[in-house]
Amino acid sequence: MDESETGSANFFGPARKRVALVRDSGPGEGSGGTGRFPQREAKTSPSSTVTIPAVHLRLPSIDPGVRAFIWALVLSLYVFGGLLAIGIDKGTSLVLSLLSLGGIFLYVRLCGGDARA
Repeated sequence: MDESETGSANFFGPARKRVALVRDSGPGEGSGGTGRFPQREAKTSPSSTVTIPAVHLRLPSIDPGVRAFIWALVLSLYVFGGLLAIGIDKGTSLVLSLLSLGGIFLYVRLCGGDARA
């Protein structure tokens, strides 16, 4: 049995028709009798085109320590490149960029973060 027989090869799923949401007018009607959810009725559009449902993409959750390390690594590489560009020796540039990596990591880890509402 291959994937096309089970439908798992189709990434977007089967073709769908557009469905309009219609809210019932009576209170207490709807899913579960609460009146908070609209009833679905299959109303196809005149052109009957296939649509892909909207997806809310979110970034993955990243640990604050990993985020601080990434910031520190990128900025210390920038410092290393800048020191080499102005003519500082590689050894001195490496030591200064490693010191900046540590300092940036601690600063971002301790002081950085999302603003709390």
